[in-house]
Amino acid sequence: DDSGALRALLPLAGRTLIEYQVRCAAAACAAPIVVVVQRVPQALQDALERLRLDSIGVFTVSEISGVVADAHGRAADGAAVVVFAVDDSLWYARSRFVASATADREGRYRVEGLPAGDYFAAAAARARIDVRRDADDPDFLESMSTSAARVMVSEAGHIVLPLKILER
Repeated sequence: DDSGALRALLPLAGRTLIEYQVRCAAAACAAPIVVVVQRVPQALQDALERLRLDSIGVFTVSEISGVVADAHGRAADGAAVVVFAVDDSLWYARSRFVASATADREGRYRVEGLPAGDYFAAAAARARIDVRRDADDPDFLESMSTSAARVMVSEAGHIVLPLKILER
């Protein structure tokens, strides 16, 4: 609202709006239930903890954004960005711990929907990789990890991470 408070914390039916919405999703057998937020004030942490205590699995997720540059420091239009968990047991097809994006004309990228954890982030020239195919390939991710940036993503956090195109 205009005061800076989160609408998700407005009261509804004896709980908060977010609790009501998550309970409705859970009643409809939705799983997993993911909440995308930019910040987690104490009142939201409390609401999410009440849901967890009622055995409703809810995850808040994070995002990483930044600018990809080439070897000369210029914006890397169309660069492929891959962000993936350091733990290689999480490298499997359609893993929520592996995400990709394509940089725009100014080299900007944004990866959303990451659970909290320890990640590698790497960028490559678009012509060198097929992100949809390669992001599901553990051998590809292993090859990217050797020169990737390492970043710790916190729950519901936002990280700005500049990247340089990796030479492969």
